[in-house]
Amino acid sequence: MIPTTSLAIAQLILFTPCLLLSIYVTIRHGFGRQSGWLYLIIFTIVRVLGAALEVAANSTHPPKTSLYVAAATLSSVGLSPLLLAMLGLEARANNTLDVAHAFSHRLIGLMHLPTLLALVFSIIGGTNISSNIHTARTWLRVAIIIFFVMYLAQSVLALLLFSRVKYVPRPDRVLIYALCASIPFFAVRLIYAVLDDFLTHSATFQLINGSIVARGLMATLEEFIIVVLYLTAGCMIPKLTKAAARHAWTGHAEAKAATAEGIAPVNGDAAQVQQQQGYTQQHTMGQEGGYAQQQGLHQQDGYLPPTSGREPRRNRKVRGPIHMLIRWIQDKK
Repeated sequence: MIPTTSLAIAQLILFTPCLLLSIYVTIRHGFGRQSGWLYLIIFTIVRVLGAALEVAANSTHPPKTSLYVAAATLSSVGLSPLLLAMLGLEARANNTLDVAHAFSHRLIGLMHLPTLLALVFSIIGGTNISSNIHTARTWLRVAIIIFFVMYLAQSVLALLLFSRVKYVPRPDRVLIYALCASIPFFAVRLIYAVLDDFLTHSATFQLINGSIVARGLMATLEEFIIVVLYLTAGCMIPKLTKAAARHAWTGHAEAKAATAEGIAPVNGDAAQVQQQQGYTQQHTMGQEGGYAQQQGLHQQDGYLPPTSGREPRRNRKVRGPIHMLIRWIQDKK
């Protein structure tokens, strides 16, 4: 058996269960709420397909170049969904922080763009390997440089999240621990990619014809450990409800507006910020305390508003002449 075939079979054995578990975790947390879990599905699919194509290429006589090119292309683009999964999970962890300590969601969202651009470069480079090797290596080198820069930025973000882990609910802290634990394995995987793209005359660091030991220990094993860390965290952390996710996004905008108006302190704690945000945030979370003042006014008239999270109809803001007339009639009663 060809050594590369043995490694490809090992990848099938490792990543096929990860694919199934990724689907379960993504269904558990939701496809649209946190993109990090979805990228894990994409990554495991890429690895399973790439390994299957490599086995097929080694099984044909003579070997088909097109299958090798397809396998090499899938291998080169694999780093992109894995980095995007890391960034998506960092956004998920950031959602669990209160508005006083969380980072900007817009900034984290913009960090996806360079990685997606590097993905395009990787595809262009992978498809040109058989036709123009020099052009292909140029595209792949640009892609790996972008990957490395984004890895550094995302590692800093993971460490910053770890520095604020005391503000994260205990059940959600395991996700931040998993993100920080994956940093050294990402480093080894990226070092292998850099050596593969820049050491063109080395027989060890070659994706297809290089050392199987180096590829297995510095690429396949690292990717498998990273996926296991993320999936383990995904099985342990609680689901993020739609209300909590919506509050995480709207809460930051409200805190930013409050700070711009000079309401929120520069280094104030979460309780003060939430108190200064007032009625809007309390209504979003459905807290009963948000209506304390309104309830006190109505109790003087012998009226008790409903205790549900929805705002009483009589307390809603009047916006037009018809509503003013209805309000006037209600007050007369």
